[in-house]
Amino acid sequence: MPNGICGAPEAAYFPVAISIAGRCEVRPAGYNPDITQRRIPALPMMVSVHAAVGAALGAVVRKPWQSFLSGIASHLLCDLVPHRDYDIEVEAPLAAAMFVYLIKRYGLNSPQVIGAFGAIAPDGENAAGVLGIIPIEKTVFPTHNEEKPWFVGHGAKAPSPIPQIILAVICLALADIHHAKGSGA
Repeated sequence: MPNGICGAPEAAYFPVAISIAGRCEVRPAGYNPDITQRRIPALPMMVSVHAAVGAALGAVVRKPWQSFLSGIASHLLCDLVPHRDYDIEVEAPLAAAMFVYLIKRYGLNSPQVIGAFGAIAPDGENAAGVLGIIPIEKTVFPTHNEEKPWFVGHGAKAPSPIPQIILAVICLALADIHHAKGSGA
């Protein structure tokens, strides 16, 4: 039997084995080695960080639609900076915990929660892709699909989530500061 890509017989590897910089790695069937920055099935940035940034912006702008739209705009900016991606199994409970906190702290109809919903709204299409509801190639947000002409880029992979956690804490503090100012406290 002829040798495959990594020196193993063709039938010995599944789905696909490729050699990258001298290392043998297994990739899913359909992997295109010509595309060097293939998106992994994970939600960009930590959804809970997107929510915290959206909450801070919502606290600043204070109006529902402006809070929501500011959250969407922040999603684009946050996706452009280097960050760490996690699978949906990690993201979902973190996002749920963030929203439980925001709703308990500020109320469901608060600009903080509305801004947070705006900030995570673009990842709805990513979640749908990861869950197989839509093909990932059908995502349209400007940082989600590098094959679309309007793709603006996506942040490099960061080795640690610590900067994102710090950003989330700072944003939650800002949301609190602006909430206190707005309530007259």
